[in-house]
Amino acid sequence: MVMLQQAILPFKLERTDEMITPRSGLVLFAELVRAFKVEQRVGRYFPRPGSNRGYEAWSYIEPLLLMMEGGGRHVEDLREIQDDSALRTLVGLEKMPSLSTFGDWLARTGAQGGSTALGVVNEEVAGAVLSRLAALAARRSGRAPHPARPVLGPALGRVGGEVRDLP
Repeated sequence: MVMLQQAILPFKLERTDEMITPRSGLVLFAELVRAFKVEQRVGRYFPRPGSNRGYEAWSYIEPLLLMMEGGGRHVEDLREIQDDSALRTLVGLEKMPSLSTFGDWLARTGAQGGSTALGVVNEEVAGAVLSRLAALAARRSGRAPHPARPVLGPALGRVGGEVRDLP
């Protein structure tokens, strides 16, 4: 191993053969997604693949979530997730559809009511997050949450173009 002595900072750099990812923070995000059971919710509301060779909706949504949380804005940005073998190993993302397949799936799913399914999943996850935060706040304050006076106050969400209170 080659060690490089730094002139100013009090540490040394060394070469490694271990897999490294610049997106290690996305592993924490992936764990949060698992904790709120987003994969199961997606499986419940999104349509199944049209053939036995097709990918499940989660095979598209998980990389899209990682890409967007990592700052990506375009389908082509999925290449960053696709090429990061260390990240994919850490989050258990074994296989990904090709970029062109992502584009086809997004168009097809959008035309078949996918935004409605996404809205339902989003609403359920937001409700689960708020419920856990309310329970945590109540536990820390030593008071049980009162049904008429939620600990976190009213929370609003936009689902399907409509603004309403979330459970």
